[in-house]
Amino acid sequence: MPEQNQEGPDKETWSREFNSQRAQTIALTAYITCDAATILCGQIDLALRHPENQGPSAKVASTFVEGLIDRLEQQGFPALAAAARRDHKDTLAICAATGKAPDA
Repeated sequence: MPEQNQEGPDKETWSREFNSQRAQTIALTAYITCDAATILCGQIDLALRHPENQGPSAKVASTFVEGLIDRLEQQGFPALAAAARRDHKDTLAICAATGKAPDA
């Protein structure tokens, strides 16, 4: 096992592990309140609007927001889901207008 310093593994070890495991799914169960879900959607959308936040990591973030929105709707909160969906759609439009779609 490679030696780790106080800050964690070296970049080469991290890259090798990340690239070999990136397609694997991690099971994650999180119980959050509706307000926390909408706040997370808003914070991630705000981050997506940053000019240098683009590419694969932005696509993952956008997909996460879409999943949270779907979950809000499934759990019986259609108005909160509609508002979050509208805001996310606005974020995607802003990103497209500035030439930095999350999946670019």
